[in-house]
Amino acid sequence: MTSPAKTRILDAAEALFANKGYEATSIVDIADAVGIRGPAIYKHYACKAEVYDAVVDRLFAPMKDFMTARNPLAQDQSSELLEKLVKHHIDHPNISRIIQQATLTSGEHLDKLVDDWYRPFFTGILEQTGAMTSVIMAFHSMLLGYITLAPLHGKIFALNPLDAKHIAQQLTLQSELAGLLATGNG
Repeated sequence: MTSPAKTRILDAAEALFANKGYEATSIVDIADAVGIRGPAIYKHYACKAEVYDAVVDRLFAPMKDFMTARNPLAQDQSSELLEKLVKHHIDHPNISRIIQQATLTSGEHLDKLVDDWYRPFFTGILEQTGAMTSVIMAFHSMLLGYITLAPLHGKIFALNPLDAKHIAQQLTLQSELAGLLATGNG
């Protein structure tokens, strides 16, 4: 269990890494957002990279849990997995933003995401579903794009893309697409 102080640090760091990226975020920025002095963070974390790793691990661990629960990719459970993944991303929109920041800077933080989380996750999906890599990439891009572009689409269409109604529509769309692909009609 994470202490309240660590939780506040991780919450602040998550928001900053998502909005500014790793390189543009300093320990002082994180401390300021928490309302403490910079050196106080070192009581909990050895360095900024350790804070980043803890943020990423906290965001991605539930997705790993979804994959290891029973057989989530069995035909009768794949829509349940898809729904859990979409809802987890929507409930934690900083996942998409942190991925976007890491992708744009394309450095060691992208390598961590790939090596520690994405490669094992997608390898499991590919092995268990037999889906084409391009299909997995398309679904992933659709999900991340939907979330990161929600503010833009909200302004264009004068609605909240992340409200329950629109999330339900997004889930239906992704489930229907997955069904078409599974039956070979796509």
